[in-house]
Amino acid sequence: SYRLADLVFITNNDNILAAKKLGIKNFAAIPHPIDDFWLKNLSSSKKRSQKRIIFCPTRHDWRIKGLDLFIKAIPEIAKNTKAPFEIIFIKWGEEWEKGQNLIKKLKVSHCARWIDMLTKKQMVQQMLEADVIFDQMLLPCMGAIAPEGLQAGKPVLTSYKQEINKWSYPIPPPLIPVNSTCDVIKELSYLLNHPRKIQEISKKSKEWFKKYHSKKVVVKKLLEEYDKISNE
Repeated sequence: SYRLADLVFITNNDNILAAKKLGIKNFAAIPHPIDDFWLKNLSSSKKRSQKRIIFCPTRHDWRIKGLDLFIKAIPEIAKNTKAPFEIIFIKWGEEWEKGQNLIKKLKVSHCARWIDMLTKKQMVQQMLEADVIFDQMLLPCMGAIAPEGLQAGKPVLTSYKQEINKWSYPIPPPLIPVNSTCDVIKELSYLLNHPRKIQEISKKSKEWFKKYHSKKVVVKKLLEEYDKISNE
């Protein structure tokens, strides 16, 4: 089916390797379509507080997402940071209860809050309330969570690798790359201790999303590619 298609869109940029292996010749990169409907109709109601909020909406499938590596970083982050913080996890995935138990074992339950699954509206609202978004630590490309975070103007920590994605995004997004527990400790501790850096990255995040990943960008790209194949 892929080989017979006039055109194949690739949203996860590392899948270019699979496309080439399958012998697919007509393919094009396109960002994951992210709608701005809720973002335009919601606003942050967060009151000024010393407590920093890290929102982690990723599912607890540790083999794919590596959230156990993130959880193991929490004790050191707590030691390294001046202001109190809270990490919001979602009860989602086969291993979320293991995540709860690991947090208890590490004696950092005071740093974590667990919430039920969210609607899209609630998720966007929670992103607006957060200071930092944590995505995942094993996959080299963006799915939906990272660009949602960028659109909301938040620093996003994830295991993004520009060398794999540059064929689609020549200008790298202002994501904060983390590939190990040590990376998380270093990067998140720095952000929590430097609120001005959070503000600086937030501005860059919004600007990059608008220029390279917005709904207008996706529609423009789709129409351009449709025009190409219709004129062949």
